[in-house]
Amino acid sequence: MQGLELEAVYQPNRSFNAGANFTYSEANFVNGPLPGSIQTTPAFSPSSPSGNFGAYPAGDYRVPGLPRWLANAYASYTHASGFGASVGLNTQGEQNLDLFGVVKIPAQQTWNAGVFYKTKRLELRLDFLNLADEFNWRATSTPFAGADLVTRELPFHVQGVIKYTF
Repeated sequence: MQGLELEAVYQPNRSFNAGANFTYSEANFVNGPLPGSIQTTPAFSPSSPSGNFGAYPAGDYRVPGLPRWLANAYASYTHASGFGASVGLNTQGEQNLDLFGVVKIPAQQTWNAGVFYKTKRLELRLDFLNLADEFNWRATSTPFAGADLVTRELPFHVQGVIKYTF
């Protein structure tokens, strides 16, 4: 595996914080995969799930389940009173879910936001997840267990958190 990761954080004062990161990676089997190490079939069909054997010709296959690139960005502001808000973006490139690239999750993104109140011992937070109600996907298992079955990520939803520190 080879790649590059960049990260930047900006915090000009105690109230504002912003950051971003980007990752690019090339993850390939070198003369692989090893027999029995991955479960995929070249002819994908929901009625014919992946087998549990790796009888495929050795090659430099891209490792399934990893997008080539990922990027995240966020910003958060906290007022001196303890009230604040945050916004974030998570995005990723297309990813193969099987060894041959037949089953793919397309590039996708998710916007999240939140409002909160913080004191020394108490935190109240309300998060608004998948704000744009994107139709995003995720594998139901790891690529090494035949990740050619996907499910939809949750649509727009709200999550509340109450934390109290003793």
